[in-house]
Amino acid sequence: RYAAPSSRGNGSGADAANAQELQAAINAAGATPTRIVLADGRYRGYYSIAAGASALVLAAANPRQAVISGSDVVTAWT
Repeated sequence: RYAAPSSRGNGSGADAANAQELQAAINAAGATPTRIVLADGRYRGYYSIAAGASALVLAAANPRQAVISGSDVVTAWT
């Protein structure tokens, strides 16, 4: 399976769409051992893996070019 982001992580707010793409790939894996290849980009969100899920591997298509993050971006702080 592949997860391809709609954003390269440029702060446009599309990172949430990337997270949805990755969560959809995780959900589709179910109880089947699955390798998900991440296209370049930032996948910022919270992910859940169902109980009883089988082996799941997340791999970047290009080393250090796919970033998984669960943190929120804080802007305009002092």
